Amino acid sequence: MNGKAILIRHWQPHDLKRSFRFDLLMAILAALFFSLIILVLLSLIGAASWREVVTHISSAKGLSSIILSLKTSLTVVALTLALGFPVAYMLALKQFRGKALLDTLLELPIIMPPLVTGLCLLLLLNPGNPCGGLLQRWGIQLLFTPCGIVLAQFFCCRTLFHQDGTGEHRFHSGQPAGRLGDAERL
Repeated sequence: MNGKAILIRHWQPHDLKRSFRFDLLMAILAALFFSLIILVLLSLIGAASWREVVTHISSAKGLSSIILSLKTSLTVVALTLALGFPVAYMLALKQFRGKALLDTLLELPIIMPPLVTGLCLLLLLNPGNPCGGLLQRWGIQLLFTPCGIVLAQFFCCRTLFHQDGTGEHRFHSGQPAGRLGDAERL
């Protein structure tokens, strides 16, 4: 084919054994990993009785917490779609200077521990900080409010939308994978 010889490597029995041992090792390690996740989830079941859980969920505080969570989550979904889609579109389909820097900035919340992210947001929005002080002078209170919850969730979740929307994993041909890559090919 095109004057090039294609070398076909024949599998030897010891290659199959080595491959099987490696696959077995990977399966055991994966099983340990998923066992840890399952054990953590199972520990939640034993932490409280079902009667206590139902009582707390059906209380006024429990219901207001659930409603607040639903409201803030739906708001974050709307914000992520409205602001995240244009960013994902630009990063997936356009070439421009500074693209790598912007992509790196978008990835930061995923690698930052949640505790550090929360601390950074507290420091930014603190009235002693110029940004927090300016917001306070304008009458905008974000710390410990539903709007602050939306901001924190948006800060963490938008990265996930960006990764999925831009088709972070690419085909070997270099064509963008995912939904935006498909839109480019239409």
